[in-house]
Amino acid sequence: MGQSSKDAALRVAIWSDPCEVHDRLEAEFARILTLLVDRDDVEQVWRFGSSITGTVHATSDLDLLVVQRSDLGPVERAVALREQLAVTVPVDLFVVTPEEFDAGGRFLDDVRARGRRER
Repeated sequence: MGQSSKDAALRVAIWSDPCEVHDRLEAEFARILTLLVDRDDVEQVWRFGSSITGTVHATSDLDLLVVQRSDLGPVERAVALREQLAVTVPVDLFVVTPEEFDAGGRFLDDVRARGRRER
């Protein structure tokens, strides 16, 4: 096996370790939360998914719901916030307005029931 093949195999082994994935997700979440807490337009931050249920695996991502005052549409809000946060791990980022959050729906009700409000 050539050196580049060994390097690739090592990278796969490192990224396949759920503990490593968990640690990276936690570190990135802490960084993101620090940025969001300083924003006046962010009312709530919810985390849900495998990082909450304790089922992180090799391909886990960070699942976040942000309640933000904004005049932008749903996609534009998420794209803008993702760019501003400059995320460094895979993130499923959902950005809703306070009115949308209050109106609820299957997805939002599930996040409220199973997720954890971080702000």
